[in-house]
Amino acid sequence: MRDRLEKRNITIGAIAVVLIGLMLVLILFSSDVLDRPRRYALVTLDEDWVVTRNDEAPKTETLSALSLGTVHNGEVFEMRTTLPKESIRSAALRITIKQAVTEMFLDGERFYVFGEERHKEGKMLKRGFLTVPLPTGWEGKELTIRLCATESKAFSGLGPVILGNEQDLYDDFLEERRLPMLLGIFLLVYSVFQLLWLPYLFFRGGKAILNPLYSALITAVLGVYLLGNYDLFDILSEYESASTIAEYAALYLIPGLFSAYLGVLQKDRVKQICNLCALIDFVMVAAVFFLHASGHVHLTLFLPVCYVVALIESLLFFAGLRKSVHRLQRNRNEELDVLSDYAIFFGFFVFVVSAFIDVFFYLFIRIFGNGATPDGAPFMMFGSMVFTITLTAQFFLHGVSHLRADVTRGRLEERAYQDPLTGLANRIRCEQKMMELKIDEPFVIISFDLDGLKAVNDSIGHAEGDRMLQGFAGALKQCFEGMTLSGRMGGDEFLVILTGTECAVTDAKLRELEHILFNLNMEEPYFHYSVSYGYASNTETHFGNHVRDIYMLADRRMYDMKRKRKAQKEAANG
Repeated sequence: MRDRLEKRNITIGAIAVVLIGLMLVLILFSSDVLDRPRRYALVTLDEDWVVTRNDEAPKTETLSALSLGTVHNGEVFEMRTTLPKESIRSAALRITIKQAVTEMFLDGERFYVFGEERHKEGKMLKRGFLTVPLPTGWEGKELTIRLCATESKAFSGLGPVILGNEQDLYDDFLEERRLPMLLGIFLLVYSVFQLLWLPYLFFRGGKAILNPLYSALITAVLGVYLLGNYDLFDILSEYESASTIAEYAALYLIPGLFSAYLGVLQKDRVKQICNLCALIDFVMVAAVFFLHASGHVHLTLFLPVCYVVALIESLLFFAGLRKSVHRLQRNRNEELDVLSDYAIFFGFFVFVVSAFIDVFFYLFIRIFGNGATPDGAPFMMFGSMVFTITLTAQFFLHGVSHLRADVTRGRLEERAYQDPLTGLANRIRCEQKMMELKIDEPFVIISFDLDGLKAVNDSIGHAEGDRMLQGFAGALKQCFEGMTLSGRMGGDEFLVILTGTECAVTDAKLRELEHILFNLNMEEPYFHYSVSYGYASNTETHFGNHVRDIYMLADRRMYDMKRKRKAQKEAANG
């Protein structure tokens, strides 16, 4: 019991070290320690903007406090300000866009346009950031940004407009997203690792494969969502809406995958409800993608429906959460498995709560038009961090648990197939191995009988008889080490099986065994080692015969040798 507690403490300690290390890495990536020095200072253009919406009278506004209400499809929003006169080499602007055709002017002359042709083709425009290089001579000129909304409820406010060196803006963009980028990549890599692990789990027990499969898919979808939500796919792909499509596609898949995962853990009616929810979710996702691909309705317009469905299904998730944990605890025999179940459920719980906090703020701002909808998903990122940590904990806990189970299973199998006195394979293992032999592939079966065991038991006791058996077993191990099988059939009968190229050394090995027994007899004062043997191979008979026939032939030859030795001994004494 004490050893078990020590092993458990060591295991938990190792897991704690790994998790603390992961947390330190996350803290490091979220700090400013890794930031690169800027070539020029970044300037946030926030004050003294002249704002016009459609045909309304212009107003002077501070951009961060600007509230537009909800801007609908076709509405035009224009804002003007004067750029500073300070010199910045390779200057550029970074602005937030949300499904709007974007034009930029310097002193009334257009120098940049985004999304115009794509909108004319009826395609969806992205939500995210634009980094726009400024033409030479921009200093001190009037900047005009015109946005034409292309979707219903496209946006309710604008993010910051930042002026700086183009490379500095790119570095700043990546540094602001360093932590979600790390988490997103980690989740994707971890999901790939889980998928690669599935074949092993399938061959080990195919019934348990759905749980890790859905876990891997959820992990991958969360990784895709984080990278898409923070516009990181725009860096990797030339397709301008890559991040937006990745973000929304992942967001729509999450409820169905959660429902399917919960359905694997539940039973009876709750399981049926979860599976039904998952089916409805996946059918809806398929319909959404079809409508988007056909150009009828764009992907982003289904977001309110997704939130309502996710809210309803999350209530089912929380209702079944406690029941699932208790049921798993009752069915788990391994303490570490129970701990891993609690860890993963805690991670799911925190993630769902965090996600709905973000959803609440997003919907509140968008519905009531109280400023710009937030960029990114800070609470969901926190939930993903917790979920990442619990996934890692679950992996280590399950890994240690499975290793312990494999070791225990190996020990039990070893005991089941091992003769307790000699340490050789027992009769069950010998017969099992003979059943595995193929009659048309080379093998040799050697049958041994330890001479004089009964006399030793009767004259000097069974303890010495056991020692005699152990001594002969040691000689067999030494002689036939590395060969196919050495075993004890019972009593004073032993068996050796040679296969393949081992068959060619049968006679040499038997002479070696006699030499080993001769050396043992030189040191043994109480009894004499002597063995009778006979062997047979599959090459001596027709292929139609059974392996058992060859064993019986070897056994007859062994008894023939035993009788001859007995007759010779009687003649010598006689």
